[in-house]
Amino acid sequence: MPTTPLSINLDRMVDAMLDTRTAHYWDPKRGKLIRGSAELEDEKGKRVLLDTIGNRKFKKLIDGFVKLLDSKDAKLIADAVKGSPDKFNKLLQKRPDLKKEWVTFAGRELTEMVISWLTLQGVEEFVATGEMARFAMEMAAEAAEAEESDEDDDEDEEEEEDSAEEEAEGEEEEAAEEEEEEEEEGDFGEEGADESDDDDDEEE
Repeated sequence: MPTTPLSINLDRMVDAMLDTRTAHYWDPKRGKLIRGSAELEDEKGKRVLLDTIGNRKFKKLIDGFVKLLDSKDAKLIADAVKGSPDKFNKLLQKRPDLKKEWVTFAGRELTEMVISWLTLQGVEEFVATGEMARFAMEMAAEAAEAEESDEDDDEDEEEEEDSAEEEAEGEEEEAAEEEEEEEEEGDFGEEGADESDDDDDEEE
């Protein structure tokens, strides 16, 4: 009986990685994200602490993001992130317009971060849901295209190698034929010389 593909809401995973105040845990058995230690106590089994975004990475994204905004919103963002990424998340919840711009700007990079983390946990195949899912689909399509391109390159290389081998074999055959012809010509020359010597003997 085929198993149902694991479904993961990438939006929730991204928000959890930006939540530096509350710990989140990954339940490998059920493919579930658990928020906070209180909820963790009610669960049994192996749990993996979800990595949060690093300060340097977060600052780099924010610095790039504010350059796209007007001065008023840029200052709003700057004030929000002074404390921690959590305030930034709360601001986005109040400002859907800013959140849309943020997802457009940083969504791809944040999605890559989540997928890389899941891959380390052995989760390579799943159905992505949420707004970030479109970035996951784009990445999967690009990976498939790159793989197909590599296969085509390998086929071209094999064809070139086969062609080179055939050419080399052809050259070897030609060289062998030429060598045989030279040997035959040499034999004829020796026969002619022998006949000439016989004629000289007869004249004497």
